Amino acid sequence: PIGFTFVVPAIPSLPLSGTEVGQGVFSTALLGPTAGLDATGRPVAELEVSDTLPAEVYISFSLSVRNPAEAVPVAGDWEVYSEMDLQRQDREDALHGFGVYALITIAGIFASDVQIAARYNFIRLTFELPLDLPADGSLIVSGHRAFVLRADDFDAENLPAFSTASAGADGALDVSIPAGLEAATFYAFRFVVTNPSEIVTRTETSWQLFAVDAIRSTLAANVNIPSFQLRAGFSLLSLAPSFYDAEVPRNMVIVDVALESLPLTVVRSRLQLDQAYLEIQLPQDFSPAAFAACALDVLSLSTSQQTRALPSGTVCNVRNNLVQFELAATLEEGTAYRFGLAVANPLVVLQSTVWTFRTYLNGQVLHTGEHPGFAVAETSSVSLQFTSMAASVTHRSLITLATDVDMGGSWAILIDAPGSFRAMCSEPGDFLRGSLPAEATCEGGDGSVRLVLPAPASLRPYAPVIGAGFPYVFSVLIANPANISGDNEGFRVQYYTAASALTPSRFVGLRVTDPPPALGQAADDTAFQVVHTDLRRGIPNQLDIFVTVPSEADNVYGLRLQVPFGFTVAESAGAPCQGFIGSCCASQGGPPPGFEPPFEVLDLQRVLCAAVSQTTVFIQTGLEPLQADVTYAFQLEITNPAEFAILVDVFSLVLTGADERDVLFASSIPGFATEIEQLEPIVGPNLQLASVQLVEEVVVAAESVQQKSGSIALHLS
Repeated sequence: PIGFTFVVPAIPSLPLSGTEVGQGVFSTALLGPTAGLDATGRPVAELEVSDTLPAEVYISFSLSVRNPAEAVPVAGDWEVYSEMDLQRQDREDALHGFGVYALITIAGIFASDVQIAARYNFIRLTFELPLDLPADGSLIVSGHRAFVLRADDFDAENLPAFSTASAGADGALDVSIPAGLEAATFYAFRFVVTNPSEIVTRTETSWQLFAVDAIRSTLAANVNIPSFQLRAGFSLLSLAPSFYDAEVPRNMVIVDVALESLPLTVVRSRLQLDQAYLEIQLPQDFSPAAFAACALDVLSLSTSQQTRALPSGTVCNVRNNLVQFELAATLEEGTAYRFGLAVANPLVVLQSTVWTFRTYLNGQVLHTGEHPGFAVAETSSVSLQFTSMAASVTHRSLITLATDVDMGGSWAILIDAPGSFRAMCSEPGDFLRGSLPAEATCEGGDGSVRLVLPAPASLRPYAPVIGAGFPYVFSVLIANPANISGDNEGFRVQYYTAASALTPSRFVGLRVTDPPPALGQAADDTAFQVVHTDLRRGIPNQLDIFVTVPSEADNVYGLRLQVPFGFTVAESAGAPCQGFIGSCCASQGGPPPGFEPPFEVLDLQRVLCAAVSQTTVFIQTGLEPLQADVTYAFQLEITNPAEFAILVDVFSLVLTGADERDVLFASSIPGFATEIEQLEPIVGPNLQLASVQLVEEVVVAAESVQQKSGSIALHLS
């Protein structure tokens, strides 16, 4: 037709093929073509055939043409005839051609879910028309036949009011626009498709958009909108690291993967040699270990019969933070495969911790998936406070723990005592849980205890039971040894994950407390008394403290006083004592029985008082030691707890030599915290309430965004 122009290619010939009934397929060559105009001004291309063409054969060949510069919506006829037809005057071999339309500019097509077989893939199409669409016009969207275009959940976005969508009989989506559209304006709308259940390449999934008027005449079109690449996914991605500590040079991470929707089929024969890979992109801050980064046989760590090793012959290649397994055989769909990957933990994770998984078959991506990974921290806070420094005494210790990871249901905390110390539950199966969950249990007692967190909730199996960063306080019994020199090693606190069908219990972290304090000879508890003056919560409380030095002591130069955790004696370590007064007595009832005057008063002219911590002070004498069988008195101001009750209500006293580390005598007495009014029981953070509040915020935001559509589609994980 007039307006088209033949494009003579640079290659000297074009393919020609034909099919004759009963004679198979033949091919020959077309020489040329040459292009020009005939007598009426119509473009003509002449092709010279190198061989004779038999009769009654359907011929197929390709030519290139340049479309007209202006839109020609009415299709013209194309004529094809052989040289022997030139003498005929009534040629009727016309082929009905195609119209040429103004091009619709596509700013982008976005898919919310590129996984194959996804039921809810929200596609957003942004476009600009080259001309006005008159009133009662329509937009027609079509795609590959494997996609199912749906009119439900259609969102008109910035299309004019009353724009609606309906599904056409040919699988296309018909968007009716009663108010029409303006040219040179970007519009967008969203619709839902169901993805095909098999991989369709991008070249097969080009989308088409037509703008038609009220009588369905095409005004503008774009029939080659680049599509998105469909992917399969993973039904299982699991990481079980051995360490969450920073700067660990070799952290063995047990990885479980299972393919979803389709297998990774590998054929290796004389006729076909597939190249298949499983690729893992590590987070930017991680890197594979310096040696033996891949462990292909780790099935001994699992009791599950459903887990397999990667196929025999698999080769592991490492480059920077990319790990690639070259597969020698097929990975089946739905089968869990397990392997180990040794990584070097960074000092601190500054970027994303996401691990990216992909499979490739002959250069084409088949499966994609992401795992949120895990963060590392320099240390988690763990401390242990003794309430008695006397040898051969069993006492309650106070443990404060703040983990750097969320701990799930049925996880375990193992507390292992060093040397001759022993950790025990107060009674079999019972201990002071403090702010740990109420259903936590305590097991063991032969030197170590195992605290087991409650089982996960059936409706929230992956919800944390202990939240990272929150301090948890609890108490177990510690039996001090007869050895009064103490121990150079601290208590080991270890974390273990819960066992599951695919993943056994795994060691995930280790923290070590400071070494336990040096121990001294047990002194008579009646030689140490504390008298309070105020039982109101959160206010200063002036204490009268009485200490009688044992008769066998002749070199006591200092005393260390520890108040129950929850009281405060100083702002911080090294700060002056809070309200140290060298006088007696502040209490209205006077000294307790057995401590009658006269007293030796420890005043600031004779001693120095300094804070060891917020709960401990050290009072040191001058050149002369404290005298045996003499009662010393002083006043010390502490701040009562303001909110929560005291878990272990014990005052501890240690008498030392000239060196503070030389512990001579130790004693402990019960406190008075139970008499303080209106203190709440100590509890942990309400992690479930925090999660519920977060979901409520998401729902409110979704309602405010999509209120105009009358309904919301909320997808949460």
